[in-house]
Amino acid sequence: QILSQLIVNEELEPLIHTCVQKAWSNIHRFVPIAIKHLEDARLQQLLNQWLLAENKRLPFQVIASEVWRNINLGTQHQLQLHTKLDRIDSDQQGRHIILDYKSGKTSAGKTLGERPDEPQIPAYYLAETQQNKEVHALAFAQVRSGDMGFHGFGQEDDILPRVNAPKGKRTEPQDWDELTAQWQETLDRLADD
Repeated sequence: QILSQLIVNEELEPLIHTCVQKAWSNIHRFVPIAIKHLEDARLQQLLNQWLLAENKRLPFQVIASEVWRNINLGTQHQLQLHTKLDRIDSDQQGRHIILDYKSGKTSAGKTLGERPDEPQIPAYYLAETQQNKEVHALAFAQVRSGDMGFHGFGQEDDILPRVNAPKGKRTEPQDWDELTAQWQETLDRLADD
C-alpha cells in the first residue's frame, strides 16, 4: 500500500533518485562523472520498472532481506551449507514467500532435474523448512530491463504474479509435495556425491 501511495502521489521517482545517490555515497572509488550519470539513469529506470512490477502483487510485507540460514544436506555424508536468502515476504494471508533476485534471464525450470542449473531456490526451501517454517512460494525475482517478473513455484497458483503450483507439465512434478520431495532428494544426492 505504501508503494501504491508513492506512485499515486508521484513520489516514487524522487525517492528512487535519493536512494541511488545514497548508494553512490557508499562507493569509495573513483567513477568518471559521465559513467556515473549513465549508471544513475540506468539504475533509476530499472528500479522504477521493478517497483511498478512489485506493485502488481497482492499486498505484502518484506519480513527480511539478505538473511543467513544454515542447511544440512546429505544422507550418507552430512554437509552443512551457509546460504543467504535475498528476501523473505509475507502476504496478507500470512503466506511465507522467498525471493532470489536475478538480473539475467531465468526460469522456474532451472530449479529442476538431476543437476539443477539454479539449485539455490531448492536450497532456500530446505533451509527454511529445517527452521520449521512453512514456505508457500519461491521465485526468482527477475530484475531485467524490459523483462521484469517472477519465475518460480507456489503451493497454489498466483501467490505471486505468473507463479503457479506445479501441475506435471513437461518435466514438472505433479504437485507441490512432489516438487519439494524432489528438491530434497536431488540436493541430498548431490551432497553425497
